Amino acid sequence: GTQVFFESGTALKVNGAMIAEGTAGEPIKMTATKDNQEPGWWKGLAFYSNNANNSLAHVEVRHAGRSSMDNIREPANVAVANGATASITNSTIADGENYGLVLDDDESSLESFSANSFSANGTASMWIPFSSIGKIDSETSFPSDDYVRVFGSFVTLESDATVAALSGDTPYRFSS
Repeated sequence: GTQVFFESGTALKVNGAMIAEGTAGEPIKMTATKDNQEPGWWKGLAFYSNNANNSLAHVEVRHAGRSSMDNIREPANVAVANGATASITNSTIADGENYGLVLDDDESSLESFSANSFSANGTASMWIPFSSIGKIDSETSFPSDDYVRVFGSFVTLESDATVAALSGDTPYRFSS
């Protein structure tokens, strides 16, 4: 039930470890200051460390993503960058100005990712490298008019690969 409010233009940068564990009935809420709940009010949450404890469980991250943080290529509510790792489960990423979740490079990863919900993110729900496409589970929900953007200039598959269908009719959109 903890609530964390962010002033305009601020960001939460995790260089060590962050464990944010709410419950289904009392999620942790990270959002804009009261009466300023517009998309992009604050910059967002960024994981920069590969600490295995980095996790969001039953967390709502809302109203962020107006501009990029540091050297992250795309603005987002939540970013995992510079070889960082994070687990995101049973969480809501919504009401962002640009992307909901960005995995900024092939070295960044999602240790676990399940049963999340995306809604009302301005550009798209996710921007991820092809190497992470298998991390998205069928229990994660996306708006019907949304997509997951997948990037990668050169991808070589050396064995069979299965890419799971996303919930509803949400498509993948590939770009370099």
